[in-house]
Amino acid sequence: MRTWFFLLVIAAFACNEINECDLDPDVGYAVVVFYDYHSPSTPKQTNWNLVYNDQSSYYYYNLEDTSSVFGLLLTPEDSILTYYWETDSVTYDLTFKYNVEALKIYYPECEPTFEFNNLRVDTTGILFDSVAVVSGFINKNVPVNVEVYF
Repeated sequence: MRTWFFLLVIAAFACNEINECDLDPDVGYAVVVFYDYHSPSTPKQTNWNLVYNDQSSYYYYNLEDTSSVFGLLLTPEDSILTYYWETDSVTYDLTFKYNVEALKIYYPECEPTFEFNNLRVDTTGILFDSVAVVSGFINKNVPVNVEVYF
């Protein structure tokens, strides 16, 4: 009888459920792609001195990084966030507005996540030539959220 009990206990620990925290489709960043205004199908590689937002004390990119794609972190504390892209002569900015849905915890071992959706961009006074929200839904399955042309 004791043997069966110990076998059952060992079997219970051996069959522990594997929690896949990475299966959560929600992400906390919007994907922004920059394009050449005169050649809209070509991503534009640009040297940025700094890329930062108005709610953080650190830079996302610096030292003249060259990139055409950015994954910009969104914050659940607020539903408005402005990002800045600095060059030697101009500082560009985009203000993102979005909704934050309730906190979700899939497993106790996983980090809590938020769902960000209804992404919008305030285009008032922007220096970019054109900005288009391709998808307002923030998700791992969405390759691009915002296209910027300049």
